[in-house]
This record gives sequence, C-alpha cells and structure tokens, in this order.
Amino acid sequence: MTTSARVSPHPAASFPIRAAQLVRGNTGWVLTTGALSMTSNGGQTWTAVTPPGVPAGAIMGVYFQNTTNGWVVSSSASNHAQLAISATTDSGSSWSTWSAGHPDPGF
Repeated sequence: MTTSARVSPHPAASFPIRAAQLVRGNTGWVLTTGALSMTSNGGQTWTAVTPPGVPAGAIMGVYFQNTTNGWVVSSSASNHAQLAISATTDSGSSWSTWSAGHPDPGF
C-alpha cells in the first residue's frame, strides 16, 4: 500500500532528537519523538515525512541510502511485537509499508 506523507515545514527542535543523519550535501533527516523530518537546505527548514499510520515513537530505525531512497523499521500499530518496514523512493513524499513479521527472540 502506498500513501502520501503529511508535508509541512516545522522546526525539528520542538521535540527531543532520537537520531539524525546527513545524507548528502545539505540533505538529511532527523527522527524526533514527534516526527521523522527531512531537510534539503542544511536544517533551515524541515518537512515532516513520517510514514502515514506509523507513530514516530514506534520507529526503531531509519536509513536513507541517498537523498531519495529510504527505509523505516517500526513496531506495527496493531501489534507492537510485530515489525513493519516502510520504504520511500521519493524522499518521503510517499511510502509503502508492509509487515515484517515477529523478530527472532534472540535478536
């Protein structure tokens, strides 16, 4: 299922930062307790790109291979013991999300 993210510039510093990465040049992402956000101007403005239906607090990991392709691992909204993967190929404007099953107990 592909859905679009809510796009709205906002200051990323309004929530505690959980993780961040400068992907390339002035483009990077920040994960706060409130949203996953992207910047393309060195942090002057931020756009919320959290995958729809995925609470920011459920996100366990974020990885962007480049400025357009990225993945999010989160706990499922319907079952917190189940993992979900979200992927984007357009800098977080739209996401596809699917269930990744239950993690191995030894993981």
